[in-house]
Amino acid sequence: MALETQWVHFGKNNENIGYLAKMDRVDENLPAVIVIQEIWGVDAHIQDITNRFAQAGYLAFAPDLYAKDGERIEELRNGTSGRS
Repeated sequence: MALETQWVHFGKNNENIGYLAKMDRVDENLPAVIVIQEIWGVDAHIQDITNRFAQAGYLAFAPDLYAKDGERIEELRNGTSGRS
């Protein structure tokens, strides 16, 4: 089965964002896992971990703790965070 992934806004005024992953075509309630980012934010590695939890049958969510007013920080969005 394929994954359904998306960036979602949440919070009182949608001021927060996060990366959500789940198996597509699943409409039942799923157990959930929160994936906490590393220092580099919700990068490709954290998205991959989130996707792997979703493939294991969880609703997986990685909140972007560095987002400001519902937008990812430019340096992290473009992969220019200096991570080696």
